[in-house]
Amino acid sequence: MEGETRLVAVDEAGRWGATTLPERLLLIDMETRTVAWDTPLEGAAWTALDLSTPGNLAAVGDESGRVFVVLSTTGDELFNFRPHSETVTALRFSPDGRMLATGSIAGAVRIWVLRNQSLRGELPAELGAVWQLEWDPALRGVYFLKDDRALHAMPFETFMAEPIARLEPGDAMTFASEAGSASLLLLDRGGAVRFAEGETLLEGGACKAAALLRQSASSRWLAVVCDDGPLRVWDRTARHVYTADRKVRDLRFVDERGNRLELVPGGLNWAPGPIDSGEAAEVDAARQRKAPPPVEAEAP
Repeated sequence: MEGETRLVAVDEAGRWGATTLPERLLLIDMETRTVAWDTPLEGAAWTALDLSTPGNLAAVGDESGRVFVVLSTTGDELFNFRPHSETVTALRFSPDGRMLATGSIAGAVRIWVLRNQSLRGELPAELGAVWQLEWDPALRGVYFLKDDRALHAMPFETFMAEPIARLEPGDAMTFASEAGSASLLLLDRGGAVRFAEGETLLEGGACKAAALLRQSASSRWLAVVCDDGPLRVWDRTARHVYTADRKVRDLRFVDERGNRLELVPGGLNWAPGPIDSGEAAEVDAARQRKAPPPVEAEAP
């Protein structure tokens, strides 16, 4: 792909992917792994991207404060609006596809009803830029990470920010939400993953500077992206960590086999997961070779 790809997203069903080029949104058919639609958009530099399975929607925000909403199945622009007067730094569709949460570099968080682009509620600009947004699974509010290095909750009952966890010095500015629960995961500089409540989930030590934490829709797969490499992919079902020694800027899981769409220097990369690549089978075979022989029970 010519130009510089800056953002990548995949919907929760793994049906559609998207990436950005200057003044363009590319929608990718994940079944054929080809670009289905190349949609021109008259936006400034792109800064945030998300896809929704319900409604087959894509949303991309820019540095001028505008958001463009596109239909994934046709590539048609449905509408655009300006939720902020400054750079959109984060956006996230609600699980039902009916609302869109947006965050700005000034620190405002706003919840929009997509049907008529009406404002449901907002948190005024404060505490620095919003860098990531996630929805509560029960649609009771949103979680977000801000420049004050705190993870906040904003319940819709109050539309007030409630700090629920503080990042430690050196922690990466990223978090992940567990599927179907209110549990949140944080990432430290060395690549260790811990629950916001403090319990360690995955030991670190592989990174000199961890940058991003990504999780599959069902939470089976967890990826730790390091600024300096390597990429670590953890199968939480088999409790095994796979390591890829290459530079990855960002990634999104496509399915529950660990297959991924990766943003790498130069463009996009389809990365087969450990199951499809056969690496998982090799690990299982190695475990079987190392397993002790079965103990035969003595006859009574």
